[in-house]
Amino acid sequence: MAAREEVKIVPCRVHGKMIPQVPRLVMLKKEVLSYQKWAHEIARGECYVALHKTGKMTGYRSKWTQEEYRDFAKGHGVYFDSQFELEGSPFSFFLEVDMGTEYWKDELDEKVQEYAGLAESMPQHPFYTVFLAKGNPEVSRADRLKAFGNCFKQHGRGANFIVSDLDLFLLDPLGDIFAANGYPKPASLLALA
Repeated sequence: MAAREEVKIVPCRVHGKMIPQVPRLVMLKKEVLSYQKWAHEIARGECYVALHKTGKMTGYRSKWTQEEYRDFAKGHGVYFDSQFELEGSPFSFFLEVDMGTEYWKDELDEKVQEYAGLAESMPQHPFYTVFLAKGNPEVSRADRLKAFGNCFKQHGRGANFIVSDLDLFLLDPLGDIFAANGYPKPASLLALA
């Protein structure tokens, strides 16, 4: 595809200097990606691969259709990282990869509110919002995961918001690794009701 110029294979560059230790990305020709989002895009790709390897993924995409965006997504401010469906589940899943760089009082609280509004506007299409959190040096993963749960509770959102550790997801995306309000122990995506 790269030879036919349908996609481009892009090395990571910081201030014009190529960083060979960072994996290259396969991108559409018109897309441009900043260095700050590089790890996020690689994590999204790894999530796709992990889901695909389960053999249970029946659909996957990374953006709304033009009609969906115009008709309802724009009004709710929801710009998902990825969206997928799984064989045997009546739910759709919106994936949000958190690299530990967003701030609670701004981006993440707002993101939870936007997804909640979308869920309320389309109850005929039930979905879960799946947050995958990666720790950073200042905050442990356990504390980050607890903060997600507290955020969900604060906004009065039930079990349609779930969270797990990014590394656990990459190992087994269908394992009993997801925490949610109302679930006494970790659950699998396929066990959600």
